[in-house]
This record gives sequence, structure tokens and C-alpha cells, in this order.
Amino acid sequence: MKIIKWVSLALFLAPAYGAVIGPLNITGSVLVSSTIIDWQNPFVIGAPVGGTFAGTVGTTGTALDLASPGTVPPQANFLTFSAPSLASVHFDLVTFVPNGAPACTGLEVLNQSCTLPGGGGAGPFTATVNALGVAISMQMLGYFNDTAAQFGAPGSSQYIGSYTTQLSGTSVSGILATLAGGPGIPGGANPPVPAGFISATYSAAFSEVSAVPEPATYGMIGAGLVSIWAFARRRKTS
Repeated sequence: MKIIKWVSLALFLAPAYGAVIGPLNITGSVLVSSTIIDWQNPFVIGAPVGGTFAGTVGTTGTALDLASPGTVPPQANFLTFSAPSLASVHFDLVTFVPNGAPACTGLEVLNQSCTLPGGGGAGPFTATVNALGVAISMQMLGYFNDTAAQFGAPGSSQYIGSYTTQLSGTSVSGILATLAGGPGIPGGANPPVPAGFISATYSAAFSEVSAVPEPATYGMIGAGLVSIWAFARRRKTS
């Protein structure tokens, strides 16, 4: 019985989740064309934050530019941070999250969403017509790590990041014309905007996808249960 108690205690005390926890919110500026997402670094951490990111509001970080936004990244060390408490923390981008919306054609219907082109195909951005103009959004999936490990290694936490921006006084047809090489659309922190580019300020919220045990933890639990079963079977046989 003592062996069963110790195995059970080890299973319950074993760390089940990644090291990075809590929400992260950032703001910044970006230049977007049909072939690149050019982050105008640095971005700034804003409220609300928590867990690993507690106490870092107002500090900055750096995002790596993404070429051909219509392709699956992945991108190691996509986000890194200047705060001393986050010196070993980074975000590895795995993929964009498909939005399922049809391709944008220039039709303007209030509250209608469509997928903007990028990288020779469907890009990661969703355009939604609203009373102010067009809201642009994008979601990405990846892992926060508090070690040198990358892409879901033990100790990683899976996160989803949701980027949003509002382009006021513009239209889907105007955005499509710009992405095709037309006049730039201003809105970010770096005027004038070159032809073919959209400049915008953005906000992004990163949150944990779910609190599910990592594969290594499942293996530990399975091994523990097998050991308990084998021990109990030997006792019954003897």
C-alpha cells in the first residue's frame, strides 16, 4: 500500500503544464503588403497581463518580420522581450489560424467578413466591414517557452494570439487595390506609406489555448497506473 501511495503522490505532484502562464497584451505598429508583414518594432506590453507577464506593463519587445503571409510560417523566437523577468521567454509561431471566410472580392456588405490575399494565395487576415470602415484581424497559434526549448518541447505552453486593427475611412476594394500595388493606406506610426503597403496600429491578445497535460505527462500517468495495476495483481496472486 505504501508503494501505491507514493506513486499516486508522484503523479499528482508532477508538473502537468508548461512554465509560461497568464494573459499577454501588446500594442504596436505594422506595415503590411501582399508579401510581407513588417512589424515596426518595438511593441509595448499593456494591461491586462498576469502570471509570467505580471509586472511587465510598459516594457517592450521585438517581433520578427514574416515574409509571404499566405504561407505557414513556422517562426522560432517570433516574439522576444526586453524586460529582465522575461529574458528567457520567447514565443514560437507555428501557424496562422484559418478563418474560413471567403476570399475578398471588393463587395461592401456591412458586418460581412472575407479573407484578404497574401503570398500568392489566401492570406492570414480577415477583413470585416463595419460602420467606421474595415476591421482587420488575424490569429496565430504557437508556444511560449521559458527556456531555450522550441516548438512544443516539454515546458512549453500553447497559446493563441489574436491581432486586431481598425482601418477607418477605407473599404475592402480600397485595401485590395493597395495590396495589388496601389497607393499606400496610412494609419500607423510611419508616414508616408509606400505604394502597395497598409500602415496600421494594432493590438494583440495572447491567451493559453487550454490547460491540458503535455504528452510526456500522459506517459508518466500511464506508467504510474500500469505500475499500480501490476503491484496490486502480484499481491492478489500471492
